[in-house]
Amino acid sequence: MHFHNEARMLKWWLPHHLNLFDHGILINHSSTDDSVDICRSLAPHWQLVNTRLSNFNALDNDFEVMRYEATVEGWKMALNVTEFLVCDPVTLEKTLTQMQSNKQLCLKTRGVVMVDCDPSLIANPNNSLIQQKHHGYIEEDYPYFGKSFSRLRTGYYKYALKSGLRKKTKGSRNRIIHAH
Repeated sequence: MHFHNEARMLKWWLPHHLNLFDHGILINHSSTDDSVDICRSLAPHWQLVNTRLSNFNALDNDFEVMRYEATVEGWKMALNVTEFLVCDPVTLEKTLTQMQSNKQLCLKTRGVVMVDCDPSLIANPNNSLIQQKHHGYIEEDYPYFGKSFSRLRTGYYKYALKSGLRKKTKGSRNRIIHAH
C-alpha cells in the first residue's frame, strides 16, 4: 500500500487489513503528518519503506509497487489507503488455497464505491470504518463517466455490456489478488 499524509485513513485501514494479510509493504510518499508513526505503531511487523520516486507519477508508482510485489512469495494484492478488501478471512484463505491447488494464480475482486449517507455523523477512528460507513454501489453497475449520471447513459451502458457491444467496463476499480 502506498500513502502520502494519510494519518486519518491509516487508523482504519491498518487494523482492517492486519486481519487479512500476514505481511504488508507500506510505501511512504514523503508524508509530513503522523502517517509513518501510525504505521510503526499499528503495524510494527510490516515493512515500512520510503518511495524511491522524487515526484508522484501514477505510472512510475505502479512500477515501484510491482517491484515490491516481485519480492513477495505467494499471494499479494496492491491497494491504496482508500481501498479496503472486505471479505471473511477464513473464506479468503480457503478460496486462495483451493485456487492454488488448481493452479489458478489470480482472483479478480469487485470494486464498490462507498457512499456516505450521513456525512454529519463523523466516523470514530476506534471502530471499523466499514461497519460505520457501509453504503455503496458496485462500480461495474454504475460507471463514472466524469459527468453526472443520466438514465439514458446508464441504460445504454448496461445494454452494451449485456449485448456484447462493449467488452469491458469503464472506470472500473476492480483489484486482483495474485500469486504471480
